[in-house]
Amino acid sequence: MGATDKASRSRSTEIIIAAIGLAGVLATATISNWDKILPGRGVVTATYQGYQPTGNFETELRYFLEITGTRKQFEEDWKSDGAEFKKAFLSQNPEISAEKFKQFNKEFDEGFEAAKKAMPTFDERVAIILPVYSKYYSVADLQKLIKLHSTEDMQNMFKLQTLINKELDPIWERKMAEAMDKIIRHSEEKLKENVTK
Repeated sequence: MGATDKASRSRSTEIIIAAIGLAGVLATATISNWDKILPGRGVVTATYQGYQPTGNFETELRYFLEITGTRKQFEEDWKSDGAEFKKAFLSQNPEISAEKFKQFNKEFDEGFEAAKKAMPTFDERVAIILPVYSKYYSVADLQKLIKLHSTEDMQNMFKLQTLINKELDPIWERKMAEAMDKIIRHSEEKLKENVTK
């Protein structure tokens, strides 16, 4: 009985070792091929909403400009009355008297309104950029970009960018006013030099 009992235990040990080895191989294979067993699990995906491809380049471009916030930003840029620009310019020129300020204020407002009227409308801008975009993008390229930019994460980014721009625009306007002031002063100095010669 001793020899049979020993052989039986030896065989049981071999079976247990084989079972553990098989379980290890199966576990390794399962983990290694998890993406094939359950496709889509563990893969980052982004859904997009409301977009229906048209195949028309201009329509796709307009939609792209819409979802990226380009059209809205264009409209926001020209809603401004230039108050920050004006304020920064006047703070750089404290020597301007109250009377000159009133004259400047009126001339500035008229000039700003004239500039707004001279700028192309959004539709005119689309007509200008359409041939340029069509050189570099196909309809399929635009459709891919639209799907990407239609995702919730990208739309949230655009909303935040709008808020960021609202904070930064007055800063840029002040910097532009400072630059314009330097240009005007430089020009005045050169003009005076030329007149006195």
